[in-house]
Amino acid sequence: MNIFSGYCQVTSADTIIASVEHIAKDIIYQKQDTNYIKSYIDKFSVKLLVLNKFNAFQLTDKNLNNSIRFRPDLGVNLGIGIAYKWLALNLSANFGLGEKQIDNTRYRDFQVKAFSSNKYLRAKYQYYSRYKIDNIHGFDLDITEENKKRKDIRTIQLGIQYLHVFNYRKFSLRAPFVQNELQRRSAGSLFAGLGFHLYNLDADSSLITKEMEPYFNSTLYYSQLYVATLSANLGYICTRL
Repeated sequence: MNIFSGYCQVTSADTIIASVEHIAKDIIYQKQDTNYIKSYIDKFSVKLLVLNKFNAFQLTDKNLNNSIRFRPDLGVNLGIGIAYKWLALNLSANFGLGEKQIDNTRYRDFQVKAFSSNKYLRAKYQYYSRYKIDNIHGFDLDITEENKKRKDIRTIQLGIQYLHVFNYRKFSLRAPFVQNELQRRSAGSLFAGLGFHLYNLDADSSLITKEMEPYFNSTLYYSQLYVATLSANLGYICTRL
């Protein structure tokens, strides 16, 4: 004779939410030494942000020691940041502040960062269109302001980085970056991690124009570039009081 038995339990929504918060707290907030770190994770904090996002690239001829650097117009972003328990979020936008030397400059710059007691994760997506010559080094060439503008240049960057901090019981990652913890005593930690980055550049014509060709090796006469990198990180980070 076969005997079948079953068990069914109905869990309320409050119980599910409490379980999720408990798991999140165990993962995100490891046990810390309160002599070194004071936590304000149960406090709701607000901060105002003023950001200047910068994006540039440079071509260098190492044999001739000549170089040329390109960048888009600089902009100023205004925003607000909030932090509560395991959530920290910064939102910012450009309200027309900054340089306006290149017409119809376009960019999209999204960056996400996540911090736990011992982990740091960062992901980014950056798209910039329309650059200008910002600096020339090693040679003299008279270029008009209009010819310095390269409205055909476009760049895309994708990246992700992960870091693990070992001495998380005494050193706070969130104190300098999220501001919902306080580092009470000087402390530091070794960290290790991995990163992956994609970079794509595209232009309608060579970045080295005809008038610049005598000052650069022909291997730099390109209009497209694609780079993928995988990196390993090892270092030390500290807060001194």
